[in-house]
Amino acid sequence: MKHATSDDLKSVDQLLEKVRKIHGIAEKQPGHFYYKGKNVLHFHEENGSLFADIGDDRMKVSEFLYSEIVRKVEIYISEIELARDSEKIHRS
Repeated sequence: MKHATSDDLKSVDQLLEKVRKIHGIAEKQPGHFYYKGKNVLHFHEENGSLFADIGDDRMKVSEFLYSEIVRKVEIYISEIELARDSEKIHRS
């Protein structure tokens, strides 16, 4: 399974626009999203299908699932924040 190219990502432009609106997210290269330096979302292509990797989870991308993908990214970002807060508490 290869990383999705810019051409592969053209079909999910609406999804990418939604992800780009998430507060604090950075797109270091097309389709590769980071939050505070941690990879939160990128895409793979295989046999004409796109897959979203959110943290350690992978799901097939379809327009029907755009809202769920965005929600999972937001949840993953919340988990990153909780882990960072926990580290701060343990360092104190």
